[in-house]
Amino acid sequence: MPKPIYIICSETGSEDKDTGLLSLFNLIDTLQITKAAKGMPLRAASPITQLRITACWLQESGDEDKEFEIEVAVISPVGEETILGRAALVFATKFCRISARVIGLFPIKGEGMFWIEARIRKTDSNAWQVNKTPLFVEQLPSSTAEVPASPELVTSVELEAKEHQPPSTK
Repeated sequence: MPKPIYIICSETGSEDKDTGLLSLFNLIDTLQITKAAKGMPLRAASPITQLRITACWLQESGDEDKEFEIEVAVISPVGEETILGRAALVFATKFCRISARVIGLFPIKGEGMFWIEARIRKTDSNAWQVNKTPLFVEQLPSSTAEVPASPELVTSVELEAKEHQPPSTK
């Protein structure tokens, strides 16, 4: 079963096409959300407009050319789960990096310690190998300005899995 190496939340990232090296920008471990003003509808999501979840897995002996399912999810402090995306992959190199980009409102309710999970399992298995990181969400007091929820902000998720071969060091 592949081993989890890391999982990181960031605002954006960039990959060098020649070397495959990844740069992540504006790492996120805390979200601060302004509470809705009295009489305003409570938003069902944070106002963040983009979040990138990047996870890396290390191939173990016997994983070669086997198909795996991957899944990215958010777990709330009360255990509610929101699946952000699912995909399939086959290990062709020692490392596999997945990237899920959430564009629009990030689907969280409430505050406290949320968990971002990247999961992987063989397609014929029920057991997930989980790679997770905490995301602390705190609500700030409402501002005096009334800003209604924007209906044109729609959430979409792009999930990509690709093999990564680190450049050799000579």
